[in-house]
Amino acid sequence: DIADVFLTHNREIYKRADDSISFISTGKEISIRMGRGKMPFPVKLSEVSRNKILAVGAELKSNISVVSDDNLVTSNHIGDLGTPETFSHFLETVHEMSDFYNIIPDVVIADLHPDYESTSFAREFSEKQNIRLMQVQHHYAHFLSCYSENGLSGKALGIIFDGTGYGTDGTIWGGEIFTGDLHSFNRVGRLAPFPLPGGERAIREPWRILSGLLFGTSR
Repeated sequence: DIADVFLTHNREIYKRADDSISFISTGKEISIRMGRGKMPFPVKLSEVSRNKILAVGAELKSNISVVSDDNLVTSNHIGDLGTPETFSHFLETVHEMSDFYNIIPDVVIADLHPDYESTSFAREFSEKQNIRLMQVQHHYAHFLSCYSENGLSGKALGIIFDGTGYGTDGTIWGGEIFTGDLHSFNRVGRLAPFPLPGGERAIREPWRILSGLLFGTSR
């Protein structure tokens, strides 16, 4: 027996939210996942946006953001969009955030990857609403996040190791060194290309990456 009594409820869960996960480093809290109690998370921007923006992110560890004037609000952690249940949660979050913050987007931003569920949604959404679609390279999005979070200006050097992402040349990137700012970037360093057996399956099955490295270096 696990317990003598189980306390449950029959209330419908109106808004799902994952627990927040943090750790303490040098006396400061570092958030790994911002969920219940911390999200939605508002950020005051340094400039007023000329557009109402919906940003739908990538495929894994998904969340969304909305922008109006000088306010940016990021949603709770949604999850990986590879299942119908999670994608349904994604759609609910898009509608809830837009309605709650009274935002009718005139720009939708998505990852550069053409086959992400979030990108497909953004493409269809932009066509139905007749609004502008912008796509951002995955690692450059991380560069921009760190750039803005640290209040930088002018050109900066960024080293981004965030797994794989669809590159501007149509190949899979990973392990990038950029110079750039809020408007553009140059790819000044990278890992040497190597075969990726199974394509994106290698992201979830790392042994494929190892075999690709062994094969690539043995040629």
